[in-house]
Amino acid sequence: MILVESRRVNSPTAPWLLWLGIVLLACVALLSARVSSAVTLDRPYLGQTSGLEEEALFSLWKAHHGMPVYTDALSPPFSASYFNSLFYTTYAAWSRLWAVFGSFDDAWLPTIWRVLSLLFCLGIWLVLWRVIRSACLNVECRPSSWFAMIAAGLCVFNPLFHWMSFSVRPDVAAVLGEVVCLGFLLAHVRRFSWACLLGAGCAAALAWSFKQSQGFAFAGGCGFLLWHRRWLEFALFVLPLLIVVPATLGLAGEWYRQNTLTLHALASQFSAGQGMRLAMSALAKTPFMIAGLLLLFPLIRRWRDLEPDMRLMVMVVVLSIPLCLFTSSKIGAADYYYLAPSVFASVLLFSVLVRSLAAGMVDAMGRSCVKWFVSGSLLLQLVVVGLIFAGRLGKVSVREDQALAVRLQQRLAHEEGPVLVTGRPYNLPWLQPGRPAFVFSFLYDEYEKHHPELREHGLRALVQQGYFRVVVDVDDPPLDFSREIAGSCKLAEVGEGFRVYRPMHP
Repeated sequence: MILVESRRVNSPTAPWLLWLGIVLLACVALLSARVSSAVTLDRPYLGQTSGLEEEALFSLWKAHHGMPVYTDALSPPFSASYFNSLFYTTYAAWSRLWAVFGSFDDAWLPTIWRVLSLLFCLGIWLVLWRVIRSACLNVECRPSSWFAMIAAGLCVFNPLFHWMSFSVRPDVAAVLGEVVCLGFLLAHVRRFSWACLLGAGCAAALAWSFKQSQGFAFAGGCGFLLWHRRWLEFALFVLPLLIVVPATLGLAGEWYRQNTLTLHALASQFSAGQGMRLAMSALAKTPFMIAGLLLLFPLIRRWRDLEPDMRLMVMVVVLSIPLCLFTSSKIGAADYYYLAPSVFASVLLFSVLVRSLAAGMVDAMGRSCVKWFVSGSLLLQLVVVGLIFAGRLGKVSVREDQALAVRLQQRLAHEEGPVLVTGRPYNLPWLQPGRPAFVFSFLYDEYEKHHPELREHGLRALVQQGYFRVVVDVDDPPLDFSREIAGSCKLAEVGEGFRVYRPMHP
């Protein structure tokens, strides 16, 4: 009897392993189906896996071939690179490493970069495994390694992460920096360590160096240290970012500052309604985030009784949500802006679960509420995955999305440039031979509003002047060129989903 009780105390999370494991397997099965639709070995996938991915792909193509990434966005081909330089440097170094082992067509570059995104996603899982395993060292019963592994998997392999986990964007790499920052902060709070605090600051700077809007763990760490008046610790924590940000702004050059800061079009409209819609979309894809947010209310009420590491986690979640609501309200944002906040809320949920299962940590009513929260989240996550598999809530496969790209690649293979396709993703260099490749910015219409000179020297003017030897108009283009095409081009061919025009006076 004593032996049985000892086992129960040492493994309070054991009864949860089966149900957590079932939900994780369902999430991984859906992720595998999605990955296999876009990461193939027989032929390169030519479609997109996230919104505006083509702009990141074009910038990375330039970096891979040693061209400047940041160029004048107001000059042909009117492209822009919005992210920080570590994203382009890291992914370009990865593809160049592959090139050492043999040459390959540029069409394979997106697949190679998708593999790196998947590796970053696995890195998040491993770090979260450690964070969840160690975040509860101060309670009577430490969570098992299996529990930590499965819980970490649910934090990162849920449907909110799915497309982003292998999309060619800086988000998952930046989230990796965020969770490393959180892990170091928790280690510092539990056992005072200047090295851990400096490591947390460096990880926050790393996350920012991939994506400028990624600073949720940093904000939470600053809030925690300031709340407790740890001035010297706060100074050391923010030091790496205070060095990295000015150095980047000063050394990256004029076009970096234009692309990321000074373009009038970057001050795009903000919509509170969009921010709320994206928040609802993110919550629908990861119910563990909902449960974690609901736990904030009782935890904040018991703020004085919380252990320091729990206070830190609460602070990170409390600050990350309004910050994310603000950043996701910008036109062009999407629900994947909530990747990091969803991770933090989920880690909080599983940490509270472990504490609630430890004898004496939470009263019976509180323990029952936590169990219901987790059980409800597991059930809702299964429902969400089932709805996606049934085609009721998003796609399972994007294989067919590349159909038009494949047709255009075959049709334009032997054309002489310059070529313009009115659908921005179809101007990628491996889809058509035109140089420069006109992967124009999704903000180009904003450029025209703020820079009247583009009416005479911009993209529309180039079409009217017969600059392009071939203009391909696709169905539902992001910009309407019908007026310019009608006045300067003649129809040469009609294909499935596209029309080929040539200038009237070449």
